[in-house]
Amino acid sequence: MTKQNSRHCAILSDAGAKASRFSICSALWNFAATFFFATTAHSFRGPKRSSWWKSSNRIPEAHIFAVDVSEDALALAGENAIRLGLSGRVQFRKADLLENLDERFDLIVANLPYIATRDRHTLSREVLHDPGVALFAGPRGDELVGGLIEQSRTRLRPGGMLALEIGLGQSEALLSALAEKNYRDICSKNDYSGVTRFLFARYG
Repeated sequence: MTKQNSRHCAILSDAGAKASRFSICSALWNFAATFFFATTAHSFRGPKRSSWWKSSNRIPEAHIFAVDVSEDALALAGENAIRLGLSGRVQFRKADLLENLDERFDLIVANLPYIATRDRHTLSREVLHDPGVALFAGPRGDELVGGLIEQSRTRLRPGGMLALEIGLGQSEALLSALAEKNYRDICSKNDYSGVTRFLFARYG
């Protein structure tokens, strides 16, 4: 039985580089944790990834559901959770977005694939080493994020927050989608290059 003061958090990953990690930008997690839990989860100095593992230790009331479509990513993430002493607080689920999850969440944080298939030719050889499922979302690039915006309306507890990492040039359309779906307290944040990269909104 979960304690009444616990917080349910869902973290949706992009299958990770070569399915090797839960790839959540630490800036996204830090912004979300600061806004939602009223705590500075960690003082990040750069775009280092996977630091949410460590910063989640500073939010003991958070019970985390880590979601991915890749079994390999989930298996390795499970090993990391054991190594970091978090296995008792993190549940790993294989799912496409929030499908197959019955829980409702206080916070949903997602770094989904957001590259348009038409932009494949612009990517470096290093980036293309990642599985396509971790990179490409569809012809426009924002299809998966848009799908999560729709699904999260029924999966967030009242006042729950959705935190998203998005692709270059996608902010205007996705901010409009959040408003159209009746999210509130909608805001955006730039990454370390000054590009709009993170969106936050509450529902209910």
